[in-house]
Amino acid sequence: MSDEPLKPEELHKAMFVNLVMMLATSAMQAMGRMPDQRGGKASVNLELARHSIDMLDMIEVKTRNNLDPEELRLVKETLSAMQLAFVEAT
Repeated sequence: MSDEPLKPEELHKAMFVNLVMMLATSAMQAMGRMPDQRGGKASVNLELARHSIDMLDMIEVKTRNNLDPEELRLVKETLSAMQLAFVEAT
């Protein structure tokens, strides 16, 4: 493993992936599909889930034509999966 620091583009890509996954995790927890890390219990808060999904949608819209194919696929697939899970939860 190299001791060289990540290039800014690589760091931004990693942070972007982390942001998308953080919002997806938040949505899944709020839909009761994952236990809350603090309490260890699954609880449902559909308003919070909707907010996290809306944030993913906003990211997809605001980054349109500015993502590489891998990033675009990640956002679109994650958003679709969260929207489907939300429909199932409601």
